Amino acid sequence: MHSGIQDCWIEDVRCAAAPRTVTGGASPATVLDHLADFLRERGCERTAIGVTEFELAAEANYAMFKAGAEHPAFALSVCAGPRAGFKHMAPTANRVRPGDMVYVDLGGRYMGYYSDISRQRVCGEPTLEQRQFMETQIATVESVTGAARAGVVIADLAEIGLRMAREAGCERDFYFRGHGVGCAVQDLPAFAPGNPAALVENMVIAIEPMLVRQGLGTACWDDMWRVTASGMERLNRCPIRWW
Repeated sequence: MHSGIQDCWIEDVRCAAAPRTVTGGASPATVLDHLADFLRERGCERTAIGVTEFELAAEANYAMFKAGAEHPAFALSVCAGPRAGFKHMAPTANRVRPGDMVYVDLGGRYMGYYSDISRQRVCGEPTLEQRQFMETQIATVESVTGAARAGVVIADLAEIGLRMAREAGCERDFYFRGHGVGCAVQDLPAFAPGNPAALVENMVIAIEPMLVRQGLGTACWDDMWRVTASGMERLNRCPIRWW
């Protein structure tokens, strides 16, 4: 009643107790409670025990085409458990089990332009090893994109990623990868170690320095970025962490 919600112009708005304030209930609704409701209402909690890779692939394709995709950009990859340690795996009837890492790689075509995105999560609470694996990969992407801008040489960005993987003890799992995206899903420039090519303003690139460990899984936060004179503009809005 006192929140002013009745005057808010936002369509989906919810009230939550302000931090460190006296409330009318012993267990007031918090922002995190509403976030959990929000994800649940939109079907984002469906990486559950017993769901199959086929079912996850069906949900992904349904969401993509419902949003307006004309065509898949490439064959969708969905894999869970030990299979997730091979990254590009077609979905099967394999069921997600507690503790499994689940990896998805997909993209669509819209008005002739392509997209590419990857995410991973764990069914249940991640182990320390899984969490460190995923957080190391995220930190690597943040460092690489933080150093990237028009004029920067790709080989120098690869060295940043390799150094971070080495310091984290993940050098054997590290694969520096990325590619231009536009009217083709795989376009120039190629993000590869030793590439002397420099970034040019307004290039759109899928940046995906990944960690792939057989038997554990794949950690690959892969988004699309636009090169600017002063840095990189992230074009995706999907959350980075799902744990």
